[in-house]
Amino acid sequence: MNQKAQQEPDHLISLLTTTQQAAPPRRSGTLRGRRDVRNTVFVPNPATPELTSIGELPPIPSAGSGAPSFNTPAIPPQPPSPAFKLTHRNLVSEDHTASDTQSIRSGRSLSSSTSATIKHPEMHDPGLNSSIAETVSTWFEQGNVTKALVIGQIALAFNPVDIAAGPFGTETIRLENFPVLEKVAPNPAFVEQIADNPGNYRVDLSKITKTSVAFHYQIHLEPENLASFAPILLSPLWKTEASQTSVILNYGLNPKYNLGEATSVTVQNVILLLRLEPGSKTTSCQSKPSGSFSKDKAHIYWRLGDVTFTRDQPPQTMRVRFFTEGEAKPGNCEARWEITGDQALRTGSGLGVSQRAPATEKLEADPFADADENAPPTTPAWKEVVSVKRITSGTYIGV
Repeated sequence: MNQKAQQEPDHLISLLTTTQQAAPPRRSGTLRGRRDVRNTVFVPNPATPELTSIGELPPIPSAGSGAPSFNTPAIPPQPPSPAFKLTHRNLVSEDHTASDTQSIRSGRSLSSSTSATIKHPEMHDPGLNSSIAETVSTWFEQGNVTKALVIGQIALAFNPVDIAAGPFGTETIRLENFPVLEKVAPNPAFVEQIADNPGNYRVDLSKITKTSVAFHYQIHLEPENLASFAPILLSPLWKTEASQTSVILNYGLNPKYNLGEATSVTVQNVILLLRLEPGSKTTSCQSKPSGSFSKDKAHIYWRLGDVTFTRDQPPQTMRVRFFTEGEAKPGNCEARWEITGDQALRTGSGLGVSQRAPATEKLEADPFADADENAPPTTPAWKEVVSVKRITSGTYIGV
């Protein structure tokens, strides 16, 4: 198995680290009676890629392109804590043993070899704002999802009505749909977890007058929902001969993708790519529809733009014939895409951010009313924080 291929998804998970110190005992109870979520350490890793807009992608790079440079949010120095980097095998169920085909047949993915930046937008609504960015990595084999990984960031920004009116104090927030998380790492520079209240945090508003990453997280996936985050199904069929290799790439809406109540999804900035195994020598290529062919890199790709997939739509087909010097081995296909706007808020993990609503004024007590000493304590009210969301592909490959 190619070593680079094994290390392919490492960049997707380098922000999720856990200490080597013994963790405190975990409570058996969970939020609303559901599964527990592991807290991890927030580590701004300079080797972690950030995702730029896919529309800004340069021409598809060669498999041997150099490592990109990355930026991370500036965070005040924190006391050092022993931490280690989780490997992809730690994050994927051991039931999904990596095979030669799952290792992407030695091909290097576009997403890992292209400089990418998770750039949260500037948010200007008064008060607290949030930006959610999720990255979906999926591995297909014969049209079936064999592995998947969904990670993300939540950034916060506080826009005071009067910037000179500080100090701004703190705000209590809650992560909605918190039990879907496998791991969460709050930023200790301005986020404090509220003890014995999973999913609830106290945020120092004075530290987020500019957009700042508040959480890194990983979604919990089970075999039954492994494919539910992947909108596009990839299924290539290969035929190799002495001097040519033919491929039929079928792609369409993944029937297991969670559309909710919708019947379609529009995926933006879609790029599809087919490549032969590295080292293959091509002389020419025929394709239908026509695409951008690279003789030196032995691949062809299509920039499809915005594509709407519907439940009742049959798969679309790309047909390619590579003419080669000698017999070439199959490589893989890859997709790159993003989902933004209201669609993104309705799909994906369902994570959201709420803040404690201002307390309502109490009515004047009635001195003649009977006192109810057994009345339950008032449940705090919450209101949704203004949010934007973007879902993008990470390593998204089919063989």
